[in-house]
Amino acid sequence: MEKFEGYSEKQKSRQQY
Repeated sequence: MEKFEGYSEKQKSRQQY
């Protein structure tokens, strides 16, 4: 689950970029 959260956060950051 920790990995999934990290992935979601990375994708969110990418969209914000």
